[in-house]
Amino acid sequence: MSEGDSQKAKLRGLRQSVDALLRNPGTFYDPEIALEYFKAYNRAASELKAAFPDVLSDLPDRPIPRSRGASEFEGRGYIPRHFLERLIRDINYIFSVLNPDATRSGETVDVSKLTFRQILKSITPAQAWAVAGALILVVSLVATGGYKLGALVTRMVSKDGAQVGSPLSNDVPDVTAKAMPIRAGTIIATHYPTGELFAVDPIAGSLQLLSARLGEPSGLAIRGNGEIIVLDGEHGVILAVHPRTGHHRYVGAYRWGSPPRDLTLASDESALVAVDGAVITVDLDSGESAVVASGDLLKGASGIAQTHSDMILVTTLPDALVSVSRIDGSIAVVSKGGEIWYPRAPTIESTTKVLLGTAGTPAAVVRVDLETGGQEIVATGPFHTVAGLAIEADGSILVADNGRGAPGDGFLARIDPATRRVDILVSAQTSGWKFVNGRSVAVFARTIGLE
Repeated sequence: MSEGDSQKAKLRGLRQSVDALLRNPGTFYDPEIALEYFKAYNRAASELKAAFPDVLSDLPDRPIPRSRGASEFEGRGYIPRHFLERLIRDINYIFSVLNPDATRSGETVDVSKLTFRQILKSITPAQAWAVAGALILVVSLVATGGYKLGALVTRMVSKDGAQVGSPLSNDVPDVTAKAMPIRAGTIIATHYPTGELFAVDPIAGSLQLLSARLGEPSGLAIRGNGEIIVLDGEHGVILAVHPRTGHHRYVGAYRWGSPPRDLTLASDESALVAVDGAVITVDLDSGESAVVASGDLLKGASGIAQTHSDMILVTTLPDALVSVSRIDGSIAVVSKGGEIWYPRAPTIESTTKVLLGTAGTPAAVVRVDLETGGQEIVATGPFHTVAGLAIEADGSILVADNGRGAPGDGFLARIDPATRRVDILVSAQTSGWKFVNGRSVAVFARTIGLE
């Protein structure tokens, strides 16, 4: 038995066990079982890292996660699904590095469970050349841009020839919205715990899965052509999701030393990304990025929007809204303190008004006057942590609430602009526990048909 074979065999068995656990419905898992999987992974991964230090130097350490929500009333708590999905990605990364000849052995190297042999059998010569070109680009990026191979190694072309380009997967499982038109007014929302993107019926609140395996989606916008732009905060990349098929492709990455917090589209449809201490612009066609502004006033950046006059607005923790000029990068405080506490999701309401979401007691949707800095509470409702906002055609305000961190206390709500009444549109209870934490939300302005 060659060096590391025993550890690799353990990881194969562990991957099968975790995958079997993830086949069960639900978002949260028994910590006693999940934590044993993490301990087994850490033991095997540590031994492999010691045996192959040259090729596994970038292997991330996965500390044993603490179960959440545990108390004398709730028992042992729970482990979120995305922790276990990340464990599988780490195992696949190990095999992709240790087994570069996987095309001959049939070793699975991706979450989608497709082997290279299966892919090669299903693609045309033209697609094979496209894959080769993509791999050359990946190698170039790794050499020149400092990217970790583990985040980029699995970009592929799917079996039907549609480019998917996720840094994690080359397939989208169980998507129910394929080849279906997206009507004007359809709401889309990210589900942070599971990395999923849902289409939400604006009247019934019913869900359709649009796309999956989006890492940790923490920003959302819609291009003029209907393409959905998602910021994957886990890997620091921007993905474009086809609104009808759910296929997603890599379009760009931020280049800054801190994780991205939020994303919006500028008037020229470039992406503006808020990171801790800076605003980055990313061209969605070329993938090129540049720093718009940086400085102490942008420390703790948590959300971003652009006004009709091309001024950038950034919320910063713990209690400020600042403006950034796209012309000269100058930064100024618009409003600070008062009703603003842990603000997120700045959303343009008019030429002089912006809405913010806050956390705390009480959490609220707050309106800020861009000329005077004045603040007004729009609604407090049942909110805990307002993480996403969007405005519908009739002026209604959609609120994605991330909850308090316990399973099932997040939701998607609507505020009536006239009465300020808050109605829950989607929650864990109404969705059969498919949607338990709201993060980012947007609305389609037009119908995306079947053309």
